[in-house]
Amino acid sequence: MGELWYCMRNSGVAEKYVKVVQDMFEDSETAAGCAISRIDKWVQGGGGIIPGISFETLCLLLAVLMDRLTDEVRQEYLRTMMFADDILMCNESMEKVEECLEVCSGEKRNEIRNVTVALKRLLYWFVVFPGHRPTRFIKEGCHKIAGFPGVIGCTDGTHIPIIAPSVNEGDYVNRKSFHSINVQIICDAANIITNVEAKWPGSVHDSQIFRECTLSTKFGHGEFTGYLLGDRGYPCLPYLLTPYSDPEPGPQQRYNLANCRTRARIEMTIGMLKARLQCLQRLRVTPERACDIIVACVILHNIATIRGEHCPSEPNISSDPNHEHPDPPTDIQDGSAVRDTICHNHFF
Repeated sequence: MGELWYCMRNSGVAEKYVKVVQDMFEDSETAAGCAISRIDKWVQGGGGIIPGISFETLCLLLAVLMDRLTDEVRQEYLRTMMFADDILMCNESMEKVEECLEVCSGEKRNEIRNVTVALKRLLYWFVVFPGHRPTRFIKEGCHKIAGFPGVIGCTDGTHIPIIAPSVNEGDYVNRKSFHSINVQIICDAANIITNVEAKWPGSVHDSQIFRECTLSTKFGHGEFTGYLLGDRGYPCLPYLLTPYSDPEPGPQQRYNLANCRTRARIEMTIGMLKARLQCLQRLRVTPERACDIIVACVILHNIATIRGEHCPSEPNISSDPNHEHPDPPTDIQDGSAVRDTICHNHFF
């Protein structure tokens, strides 16, 4: 909770009131039974968030916190935010976006870059794996989709087109022969993006991105209790379950159907992200800046989803036209035993 005390003090709250609030939270526990130590563990349960503390009080404290965290964005870049909103959230064609960017002065372009960087600073507040809610609720949300047990996220890659870079141009040409950033995204059942890897050239395979990401290492060390679902572009691992390549009639087919229906949530989430933030149809910037913009767009998507904002157009969840689904990698698929056990216990 140190962030809250810092923000309260820097917002001009008298020290005596800070100490009163500290005493209220001393040794408190959430309704889910977790000791309060970080804001991202504020979860509302059936008996209230923290015994004796009203939800309205927490909202007030959170408002103080966010007011301080976003002070740089609101004060230094207020006019730029209005302009950036037109660019990032634009629901017009990319031609109109590009036309708007063409008339921008160099100073305005720098301000847009500053806003993007400022939004990135909020990444670990709005993009949290496996989520802000207790893992039990995340699993329940995924289970309700198609009855697949223990799922804490669905993952897939999506290609964000970019202009040809001047350096290492060939690395960014993907299997569909256009330049792109291959972005790994993980989401929950509520279309909240819980993890994003936006740094890889389009020629890099999904399986390599997952294998080298920090989250994969944490899964391998047993830091999470639950499974990710992925398509056949990923290896089958004890914590990353993929469909059977040639399912037998019965349990394996039912397993594949449940896997596919649950995994459709990531396709829907990617579709919503691109529908809300039309600039992702093609970014006319360097790869480094493109990665920053992608992360900023993910944060804006999560904020919009949390607020219940209407998606401007119905996302196409049948297939991502900018993403290929290649043959399964040749990596050792040491998750087969876990997959077989789930298939036998839950889909017989």
